[in-house]
Amino acid sequence: MRCSDFVELLNEIAPFSVAEKWDNSGFQIGDLSQDINKVMLALDPTEDVIAQAIEEQCDMLITHHPLIFSGEKNIVWQDEEGKRIMSLIQNGVAYCAMHTNYDSTCIARDVADRIGLPFDGVMQQAPGDNEMIGLGVVGTYPEELTIQEIAERIKEYFGLESVRLYGNPERKVKKVAVLPGGGGDEVGVARATGAELYITGDVKHHQALEGVNNNMAVMDATHYGLEYIFAEGLKERLLERGVQMEIITDVDVPPYWDI
Repeated sequence: MRCSDFVELLNEIAPFSVAEKWDNSGFQIGDLSQDINKVMLALDPTEDVIAQAIEEQCDMLITHHPLIFSGEKNIVWQDEEGKRIMSLIQNGVAYCAMHTNYDSTCIARDVADRIGLPFDGVMQQAPGDNEMIGLGVVGTYPEELTIQEIAERIKEYFGLESVRLYGNPERKVKKVAVLPGGGGDEVGVARATGAELYITGDVKHHQALEGVNNNMAVMDATHYGLEYIFAEGLKERLLERGVQMEIITDVDVPPYWDI
């Protein structure tokens, strides 16, 4: 498949136009006229991930978090980010980021599906007419569950040893807001939906207390913990659309140790 056609397919899955203005989602490196026969999907464009893409002789690497995030003043081998960019270019590996456009269309729903949370709508609608696209998701369980029961689902389905909860684990709730990644700044947005529990990552102490003081429990499952499913989720969506190329995903290894 021609690279330009493949990028357009990615755009159909998660339109780049709905990415946040501060973000840098989209095609970043490569030749849109080249052929794409093998692609690698990963959460982060780390040095190890790029080395794997090169070793596997992939034609394209797609990650959730962007490699080129802000304006680059120079690209040199001695710079860590420059080295990664040049490695891709030298080896003919095209590169695309699917960040907040994928956040607004796919990943929060994937998390909700895993924990059996019905989809009521988005936490905050993205600019435009589509009410189904936007920041996070909100859902209502048909029956009340304790927060502890929901936490056990998250730990089981995401392979997490623990989550951090601000609130009472024995409290029974039905309405839940979910925003994978770093959602500490959006505690107020989640609270405005009437959610009794907000599941996200990267929550600061005072942000969590804002929720608790307004009768909303806050669960921090870490930024990585809920987003590493990006690669498998995008792979499934590509296969559903009949993509014939070889698709590989990186080995999911948390970028930190709990010691």
